[in-house]
Amino acid sequence: MRYLSLSGLWDFRTVGAAEFVPLSVPGSWREDDRFADFDGRAEYRRVFTLTSDEAAAHVELRADTVFRRAEFWMNGTAIPCEFTGSAPRRLDLTGHVRAGENELLIRIDSRRDPDAPPNAPVFDLLPLKFAGLCGEIRLELAAKCFIRSLYTPILPEKDEALLVFALHSDLTAPTGAELSIDLGNTHLGCGFTLSPGESEISLPIHLDGLRFWSPEDPFLYDFSAGLQADGNTDVFSGRTGFKRLECRGTEFYLNGRPTYLLGYGDDFVHPGGLADVHDPDYCRRALARAKEYGFNYARHHSHLPFESFLAAADEAGILLQPELALANVPRELLNDENKAPFLAEWQSMIREFRHHPSIGMWCGGNEMEWGVPFEDELYRMAKKMDPYRPVTATNGNFMACDVTAAQDFASVCPSEYTDYLPYGELSDMFLHDFCGKPQIEHEMGNYTTLPDVDLLQKYKNPRICPKPP
Repeated sequence: MRYLSLSGLWDFRTVGAAEFVPLSVPGSWREDDRFADFDGRAEYRRVFTLTSDEAAAHVELRADTVFRRAEFWMNGTAIPCEFTGSAPRRLDLTGHVRAGENELLIRIDSRRDPDAPPNAPVFDLLPLKFAGLCGEIRLELAAKCFIRSLYTPILPEKDEALLVFALHSDLTAPTGAELSIDLGNTHLGCGFTLSPGESEISLPIHLDGLRFWSPEDPFLYDFSAGLQADGNTDVFSGRTGFKRLECRGTEFYLNGRPTYLLGYGDDFVHPGGLADVHDPDYCRRALARAKEYGFNYARHHSHLPFESFLAAADEAGILLQPELALANVPRELLNDENKAPFLAEWQSMIREFRHHPSIGMWCGGNEMEWGVPFEDELYRMAKKMDPYRPVTATNGNFMACDVTAAQDFASVCPSEYTDYLPYGELSDMFLHDFCGKPQIEHEMGNYTTLPDVDLLQKYKNPRICPKPP
């Protein structure tokens, strides 16, 4: 697979303006003083050149964060799509490009859809207002049969790890194929029948000699995989790691051993703007500082970090909890008609990023303690795509006794109540309520001043407490 970056200067104009002006991508048009207060529809235009071989390939556009909704035209032809949200999305341009110059036009509306349920992702709450092509954008050029991604779970009960390759074939009939993999100093290969469309193939690898990834030893493997089918060869390479975070009773286990998550909240506060979070060195410095403070975990409030941050977390050894941008939406405003954008974004974030060992768990939203009507669907979808990671349909300020079957662990944040607890129906919030699952306490430190010292007895047996050595 070959990549053609489309990051850089694009032609930009607000809808209705006569002239295009240069604007940097990735970025938010609100970072530019000329458009700092603009909220509405705008157009991005970019001309790129392809050779005859490139134009004849399987061509996809990958855009990491388009905010908020987008429509696409390639060489003047509209390309149907459902493109919204902060997770990476792909648009199949095969057959819509040509040898020579091509013009890509993207129209983006930064306003909230009045017909969609209101949500409050962290991007809406920050001084830095997102708008436009906020993430990296590129063309991916591949053979008619190619490797899309790699996923590397470990199965200690079988004493093996899996190399799970997501494959794609533009052919209309099954065909014989061969897969060869170099993983560190290990070489593997197999022959199989490749089906049309999307498919997966899993290769087991014995755990003997395999080095696990952990915050203490964030070891990464370089890999290269070649797919041969129908006379064509596709090569896919990158970095990944092997780890298993799981829930056993009321504890988290990492690579078969009990582990304590000592984390911090990441609310996407980056004073330098989007240029910082796309800079790998900036991300490395930020995560190195977190490690200096003893953290091994970060909860990303209502958002999915960018690829550059995930790669830096892989290197640094920080477990992450990315979240779907579904926050504080009343249950009655969510239904089968408007759930589609949330499910599409959920599917995209898992599919595109499940190869990162730094991702510890998947979270379907924030403070939806009154329930998500489609939480079972969120849970099943995550477990189908990534069966070996913990999943919670939502976190928020509920008690552990409210945890449902769609939550592998309890993620609770009763910080708003520390001024008057322990009173009334919430009097037991700081006591162990046995949901039988691990519990993560966040957005609070359980520090308070009590008017009556006799109430101190209410705070015995805190919910979260590291075990003594």
